[in-house]
Amino acid sequence: MRKHDREKYELEHEALSLFLQLYNRTHRNCLSKTEKREMPDFLLRDQCGNQYGLEVAHLFTDHLQAMRLFGREGKKTSGRRQRETVLEKLNAQLKKKYEKWQNYNISFPCHLLIRIFSKELTAATIAHKQLYTAHNPYDKIWLLVHSSNEQEEWVLIEIG
Repeated sequence: MRKHDREKYELEHEALSLFLQLYNRTHRNCLSKTEKREMPDFLLRDQCGNQYGLEVAHLFTDHLQAMRLFGREGKKTSGRRQRETVLEKLNAQLKKKYEKWQNYNISFPCHLLIRIFSKELTAATIAHKQLYTAHNPYDKIWLLVHSSNEQEEWVLIEIG
């Protein structure tokens, strides 16, 4: 497995683990992973035997943050400042995932999970933001965000 693929695989599994932990803590009908796939990323099953797809995405504050996360600080970058806000990036990510849905050939409900690596968009601030949920093909959209600017604790928020 290539390094990039291995890193993506690890990030997806970490996000899935956080999602299942937080989801199962607050829902009676607990979910568990049954299979790693390509589209969607995971197949889940609830306690009643129902199947669900889970597409996982990650959102970074900027390119440099993503590089630091993967231990690539020493690489040269253009130094160009990102002009998009985290909210604009999130809305662009939502639109991209809605378009990706067109390629899915599944007969079960599918959820979208976006893990946000940003101190700007937290559980405290997300409720006040305008998120792009028009034309949403997913059964549910979940965001994994930090609980506040000071804490590293993850919180699961359903937005659609």
